[in-house]
This record gives sequence, C-alpha cells and structure tokens, in this order.
Amino acid sequence: MSFANSELVPKSADWIAPLKGVGHYNKKNVEDAQKAVNERMKVLEDYLLVNTYLVGERLTLADIFVATLLLRNFENVFDKKWREEYPNTTRWYETIINQPIYESAPKPTFIAEAIKYSPPKKEPAPKKEAPKAAPKAAPKAAAEEEEEEDKPAPKPKHPLDALPRSTMVLDDWKRKYSNEDTPVAMKWFWENANFEEYSLWRVDYKYNDELTMTFMSANLIGKSCRAHLSDSFNEIQVDSSTALRQAENSSLDP
Repeated sequence: MSFANSELVPKSADWIAPLKGVGHYNKKNVEDAQKAVNERMKVLEDYLLVNTYLVGERLTLADIFVATLLLRNFENVFDKKWREEYPNTTRWYETIINQPIYESAPKPTFIAEAIKYSPPKKEPAPKKEAPKAAPKAAPKAAAEEEEEEDKPAPKPKHPLDALPRSTMVLDDWKRKYSNEDTPVAMKWFWENANFEEYSLWRVDYKYNDELTMTFMSANLIGKSCRAHLSDSFNEIQVDSSTALRQAENSSLDP
C-alpha cells in the first residue's frame, strides 16, 4: 500500500495531469514520468505472475486500496497496448473490480488508446490601437523594462550536482528494501554501500523527558528526515522509521 501511494501515485499524476491540461506540459517530464510508472508497474507485474492477490491467497484491503489508486491510470493511459504488455496486472485488476465488495466503487472504462496532449487554442490577439504621440525615448525605455521582466531568473544549481555519479544506485536500494525481507535487504546494503559517497547518521534527541506518549515520538520520527530538507533531496535520500515504545517510556535514544 505504501509502495503504491508513495511510488505510483505521484509519478502517475506527473504523467496524466499535463496530458489533461492540468498544469504545465513539458514533453520530457511527461515521458520521464511515464517511464517511471511503467518501471514500478513492472515490479507489480512480475509479482502477480505467480500470485493471485497482493497479500496471501485471499482478497485483502491492499488489493482494494491499490486498485482504487490505479483507477485514473486505466481510464487515461493504460490503453489496450499497455494492457497486452501487462497481462498479469490487468488480470488482477479485473478480478478486484469485479468483487462483490467493489460494486459500489467507481469502475474505469477501459480505453483503446491513451489520451494525448492537445495544446490549448490560442485566442485571437486584440486589435492594436493606434499609439498615442509620446517622446521617442519613452517607448524604448518601456520596451527595455518589459524585456528585463520577461527574462526568467536563472535556475539555481543543486549543490550536489558538482559530485560525481555514485556507484550505488539509491533506487535499487529502495526497491530491495521495499520488496525483500529485512535481513536480505540489509545484506545487499552492506555489500553495495560505498561510504565514500554516502553516510550513516546517529541522532540523539535532546528532550526525551518531554516524550510522555508514544505518538509524540512517532510524530518526531516521521518529520525528522523531511521537515528540514527540500523536495530536491527526494531522489538522493531514503528513510524508514518505526517507533516501538511504550507510554512513559518513549525516548528517542537509538
């Protein structure tokens, strides 16, 4: 469920929204989002080759949750060609949406061809009125001022762009940690982590005496890796945290 919500939904929105005219359309960004969605769906496709449901041998909340999140994909971009390339996912999806418990939920209309971007129609330019007499220098100054306003500000470079490309691919580690048992994932991590490129940090909380309830510790842990980092760090950092504490014993000492 977390995989679908954090890995599939954002990239699906980046793919579908610009095609429907919601937000700015950038061809490269849309193609990158499409590629990212298909890579993640390949993980699901391979899993469903030998499994009927996402968890165990019966329908669970995970199946209903993930199928609901994929509704917009099947309505807009998962066309006939895509469904032929992902038969296991299509079979699983049709199984879920035809369950009795799913009768009252919205169901997609399978499409033959994915939606395509249609640029908005340009409105005819209003007729220009005859310019009023003005000093010769004034139009030139106004034009120069308008030109300066139209110039986009240079995009600042990310501070980590100066570093060489890392030998350990962080996306590979994310997939390994998400899809494997913890001992297997950690064995892969210690074999592949290059500590000349990455670092591990231990953090001690200064005010443990204030953490009287478990939810206080859980809230702090959830925010610790995100509150002070910009979105630009999402591709280069990964965190997974759990609070296993009791009331009156919720310190954040590792």
